[in-house]
Amino acid sequence: MQIDHINIKAPKKLLEIEKDFLLKTLNLTIGKRPNLNHFGYWLNFDNNALFHLSVDENRKSGINNLDHIAFFSDNLQSFMQNLQNLKVEFSYRYIDELNLSQVFFFTTLGVRIEVGFAGK
Repeated sequence: MQIDHINIKAPKKLLEIEKDFLLKTLNLTIGKRPNLNHFGYWLNFDNNALFHLSVDENRKSGINNLDHIAFFSDNLQSFMQNLQNLKVEFSYRYIDELNLSQVFFFTTLGVRIEVGFAGK
């Protein structure tokens, strides 16, 4: 099993901010999206739509009942440097028994993101 995509809904103004944040922090690209009956974006990693962003003017900032979305990547130092350059607050922890580094941060809409890395 693997993550297929994550859908985030928000008013258009907030969605634009979230899109830009996700593109910069997770090194995503804007992908091809079908002609659906609502405005939005598909954000890709390696040509796979990882995030579906959809306009919903009735949604508020924040998210209910979702603790975090986890990804696994490489190049920990480069990733943390990018977050620092973007002035994104984050926390770091290392789990010795798993030889796993974890970086946690929040998107502009309050979605908590975890990115794991092998080693320190």
